[in-house]
Amino acid sequence: NGLERTPLLRLMTDVGYKVFAVRDFQSNVPMGDCLIELVPPDAVFLDGPPHGFNMLAVKDERALDPTLFRICRDKSPKLLLYKNPQLHHPTEWLTRLPAWLNPTTSHHHP
Repeated sequence: NGLERTPLLRLMTDVGYKVFAVRDFQSNVPMGDCLIELVPPDAVFLDGPPHGFNMLAVKDERALDPTLFRICRDKSPKLLLYKNPQLHHPTEWLTRLPAWLNPTTSHHHP
């Protein structure tokens, strides 16, 4: 019925929090050159079997420093190397793959 309709999110928004899904990989993947991407619950792309992901709740959205965070819409919170990059890769990777992932430079994960 949508992420924004879950009891926990309703509780958080009812008491004044702005809640976001955090886009991340399930495993240890180097992303030091990427902003932390957040997706509003009403704009999350959900696909595949049920799965969990991390959330961030803030009282004041201005606390999200734009040099650290990016708000995305219609993206999957679950980052997956083997799925559609437009939905499942960090935004920075859409224009510049990291060297360890780029098949023309390396086949090895650091």
